[in-house]
Amino acid sequence: MAQTANDSYRDFQKRTGLPCFFGIPQTVRAMQALVRYGAVKRRGVPALPAPGGDAANVAEGALEAALDAAGLTAPKQEQTGPTPGRRLQAAAGRIEFPVALKIVSAQFSHKTEAGGVRLNLADADAVAAEAADLLASLPEGSIDGFLVQEMVDGFEMLVGMRDDPDFGPLVVVGLGGVFVELMKDVSLRLAPVTADDAKEMIAELRGAAALDGFRGQAPRDVKALADAIASLSAFFVDHRTWLSDIEINPLIVLEDGRGVRAIDVRPVRKS
Repeated sequence: MAQTANDSYRDFQKRTGLPCFFGIPQTVRAMQALVRYGAVKRRGVPALPAPGGDAANVAEGALEAALDAAGLTAPKQEQTGPTPGRRLQAAAGRIEFPVALKIVSAQFSHKTEAGGVRLNLADADAVAAEAADLLASLPEGSIDGFLVQEMVDGFEMLVGMRDDPDFGPLVVVGLGGVFVELMKDVSLRLAPVTADDAKEMIAELRGAAALDGFRGQAPRDVKALADAIASLSAFFVDHRTWLSDIEINPLIVLEDGRGVRAIDVRPVRKS
């Protein structure tokens, strides 16, 4: 329909159950929703197993190791206190340069937005200098420590989980970094999801073609990405007694055959 609906049109919709759409885009979106609804009906809703995890796995300082064991590989990294001294320089020296320096802060959950991330630091002196600058530029007492991390080059993805009060555990997959908010290119599923489900979610993204190689870039390890999504789904379902949300952004997808790296893990624990 091209014109505004009046009372007679609205009455017609109520009597017939036949909706009127004002434009081709709205009509196509409704058709797509109907197709997806039919696919979900055929597939059925996955059974949600009872949580069987261990609270120790989600404790402060243990979560990254537990995720690493589940296949969400962490980069080489070391955490130190909030002093930009020799201990921080020594930690950086044990990781191959260049490195990234990030703040550890209960006050700032999104480190990049707070200006708490410095990248491509070439040596230990640069790490100490940037740490001192971070201490000077951020509010006093807001930095609990520093994390020195290997630089990882790859395609950035976001993988997250949420225990929704109405629907239960949900899985979200999208382009990572700032692009998830800029482009809102995401796919959602009820948990748990399998690796095959995860591949379908990846394929639904408008930016999925970039994983196949873009402007001379090597193809990315889509299989490892799908396995990581399924692993995070299983981990969260198993530990949802203690976690309300968990987000990995970015999850770096390396070249085909080299896996993924969980760069920034942001959990929200249940109180």
